[in-house]
Amino acid sequence: MQTWTTDRKQAFHTVDETGFQEIEPGLRASRPVVRLTPADRRCVHGYYTMSPLSADGALITYYAFDDPHPNRNSGRPLTGRVIVASADGSDARSIADLDNASVAQGVMQQWVGSGHRVGFVHYGSREKNTGQGWTVIDLDTDECWEGEGQAREFAPEGRDLFIQTPEQVHLWAEKEGRILAPEEVAASIIDYTTGEEKVRISVADVLAIHPDASRAQHQHMCFKQTLFGPNGQRIAFNFSNAFYTGHHPEEPRRHEKFVALRDGTEIQYLGDGAGHPCWHPDSEHYFALVPDCEGITRFMLYPLDGTPPRALGLDWLGAGHPSFQPGEGRYLAVDIPVRDRGHVFLRLYDLQEESYEDVLVADYTDYSNDSGTHFHPAWTPDGRSLYIASAHGECAGVYRIDLV
Repeated sequence: MQTWTTDRKQAFHTVDETGFQEIEPGLRASRPVVRLTPADRRCVHGYYTMSPLSADGALITYYAFDDPHPNRNSGRPLTGRVIVASADGSDARSIADLDNASVAQGVMQQWVGSGHRVGFVHYGSREKNTGQGWTVIDLDTDECWEGEGQAREFAPEGRDLFIQTPEQVHLWAEKEGRILAPEEVAASIIDYTTGEEKVRISVADVLAIHPDASRAQHQHMCFKQTLFGPNGQRIAFNFSNAFYTGHHPEEPRRHEKFVALRDGTEIQYLGDGAGHPCWHPDSEHYFALVPDCEGITRFMLYPLDGTPPRALGLDWLGAGHPSFQPGEGRYLAVDIPVRDRGHVFLRLYDLQEESYEDVLVADYTDYSNDSGTHFHPAWTPDGRSLYIASAHGECAGVYRIDLV
């Protein structure tokens, strides 16, 4: 294995524009690309683990901001609305108005199950423990369900909802003069149609199997990136104090990966390092961006049968938001921002051939607040196309690129 020098890193993350054509000013690609959202409105889809296309291929969902150039550092609410449209972007209609959102993924709008139910989150206040919640709307029957908690992702069959920990939970407690016990901080799975709590995993439960429990119990841990496996039989989560240490740098940072059975039993520690995690489509492997022994970020795949993890590729440098092609997971799509060169590009890794191809690049100038710095690639359910959110021009939009 070669040493990752600065020049070699730059060479690996240099986009190859051979065969590219201009799609729009600032957007070039080697494959067909279609804009699906209005050109005068900043729009984003949910996340790299959430396809904006419904299971039957008929509809897409996305978030449209009121401000064409939303800035999370402005101090103003990022108001907007959840939109549902035909798969080609036509017949768009609003289904909910929101008073705050993330500039990168809106309100985590996502399809729930195989029908036409759309779920999304309410971010609430970052200063106090109020306002976190979720909503599910059935477009066919107009039924609506709502509840409290920081929602993340719905189960594949569309009934259960995984609730993670607000990352500010320990800071909120400190403002009240309290210290949270390990039993008080937990992730949960609920039946959103009834509100029944079906599974609860607390920090204490994780510490019971943690290899470094004596130190972790004092490190203000919480649950992030709560994800269902593709077949619904397992769950995964990040065990992290990253947000807390951002405000208390004297505390050692801990950011770890765990998986468990769907009922919360058989919790399994996968190791440190949990950048942009996701499930492999086979549900038997978990994936994350993890630094190696030299501090170089790699694409790491973790078998759940106890065998050692392995780095993907002969000698690939990990970066960006990863998205596995549904089915056998042959292709891994990754967005790679290169700030000093003013662009972000989409790279498609062929895991069978251990090769890669650059398929799209977008020019950027503003990296101040995630606005347009990530595509969040998300596949169509049939694995033939990808959705990206790009802000290369005057206004960000959702695009579909046809790949295979």
